[in-house]
Amino acid sequence: MLARLDPVERAIMETPAYTMTGLSVKARHLAYILSEYWEAPIGQLAWEGRAVRLLVEAICNVANAPLRIREP
Repeated sequence: MLARLDPVERAIMETPAYTMTGLSVKARHLAYILSEYWEAPIGQLAWEGRAVRLLVEAICNVANAPLRIREP
């Protein structure tokens, strides 16, 4: 099943985002790919993980696009 999703994932990342909706799709996909950044409290993450998580969450908040990743 994951192999069948590969073309969809590539299309999401290769298509330019011209709207907040498009940007939020990319942000939510990034959160899916890097879901380990939501497995621990943000204070326990390395700088890179914290930066990615805060950026993704900010994009989703501005776009009013809920990020459906369970917090620890």
